[in-house]
Amino acid sequence: MIRQMTHRLNIFSLLTLLTALASAPGAVAQDANQTGQAREEALQVHAEVLAPEMLQAAEKTRLKAEKTMARGRDAAKAIPQYTQATLQYSAARERAIKTAKFLDDALTARNAAVEAQAQSYALNRWEEGYEYFKRAVDLLERERDDKALQASRNATQIFSQAELEAIQNRILARARAEIATAKKLGASRYAPITFARAHSIAQAAETALSENRYGFEFAENLARQAEETARHSVQVADLVKSRPNVEELVLKWESYLSRAQAAAGLSPPVDKDPVAATDELEETIARLLVSERELQKDLANNESFAAALEDEIRDLDEQLGGASAERTQLVLKLEEQAREREQIQQTENLFRPNQAQVFKQSNTIIVRLMGLRFASGSAKFSDGNDGLLQKLRQAIQIWPDSTLVVEGHTDSRGSERLNQRLSQNRADTVMNYVVSTMHIPANRVSAVGYGENRPIASNENEGGRAKNRRIDLMITP
Repeated sequence: MIRQMTHRLNIFSLLTLLTALASAPGAVAQDANQTGQAREEALQVHAEVLAPEMLQAAEKTRLKAEKTMARGRDAAKAIPQYTQATLQYSAARERAIKTAKFLDDALTARNAAVEAQAQSYALNRWEEGYEYFKRAVDLLERERDDKALQASRNATQIFSQAELEAIQNRILARARAEIATAKKLGASRYAPITFARAHSIAQAAETALSENRYGFEFAENLARQAEETARHSVQVADLVKSRPNVEELVLKWESYLSRAQAAAGLSPPVDKDPVAATDELEETIARLLVSERELQKDLANNESFAAALEDEIRDLDEQLGGASAERTQLVLKLEEQAREREQIQQTENLFRPNQAQVFKQSNTIIVRLMGLRFASGSAKFSDGNDGLLQKLRQAIQIWPDSTLVVEGHTDSRGSERLNQRLSQNRADTVMNYVVSTMHIPANRVSAVGYGENRPIASNENEGGRAKNRRIDLMITP
């Protein structure tokens, strides 16, 4: 008690002294600045959260001082008010620092919950944890550390639960919505296996997050699978509800498989086991992927070669001062290669994969028009080629002043002599179209038919024969 009275007398003496010095120029403004600085320091350690009552008292005193200043009369009375506010802010700051140390685990759990957006995705759990947190702060302000410790532990546990719940709700929100929609549309009744699979995948995502709440990528992949499977269950349910004929359904799905096989250049017999047909398709796709990786590797090597040439140019610049015939030739070569790569890319971007392939062979750019169709046994265009022919004209415009050779090719069915004539006639048809629609000089364009002599696939199946029946446009810049 004596110590508290002595402390109060010291503060009173300080306030009296400051009042006596009120006539000093700038004293009020200086005290106001000190109060503002003390306030900023308190807020920097989050006193509004960790020492709210003490900060509120300081705010009240500061506002009182500002009102005294605003009245203009007896402004010196604001000095002890500012001084008191400064002391209160400093006390709030010290209390906040002490509370932060005491509630370190709870603060860490709270910040993690904030990061997980618990206020949006786990509001009830967040509010429960925050109530315990505020209670712990309040008890610490009243120096009841033992009860504050228990409240802090409760806050830590519930904030951690709020973080996990928020992460699960955020990642699984769309999947859960799709599953609920699927159930509403009857998927649980008409497509129970697919619907149960969607629910099981979502549960696996939730379990994965429970075991490792920061393994977002794995859980997000599972959530996407659950979402897609739920939508698929609706599709299956709609099909089941339509009561389709079983044979028609089998034939329909076989047709889908056949289309995929044809796109891959395969044409197995109709009576082939669908499992074997699927295995063959997978093997073909795997080979294509390997081929694509090899092409990507070749592209990377070419880019490395170009980079090496650029390094060589820089070396020549250093050795020859940037003025040599060799340097000029290298610069021109690099510019030509870059321009050609860009032109090839522009050409390739014009076509869909089933319309044409674009690639370079030696010094020639080849546009392989697999999608160009002719009437059977004829050199007359089939209907529906207008879009592809328009793209062909655009491709030629990318390569101005180039020499064009139109090559015609057939499969091996029929006599070799007839195939030779048919391929030549088809090549002529394309050449005449190019000359007449684009007004390209005839001396820049020629046509040649190779019949069945230059196949690019097996003639033993329909898929391979379809690839061999083609027009190749050879562009030589």
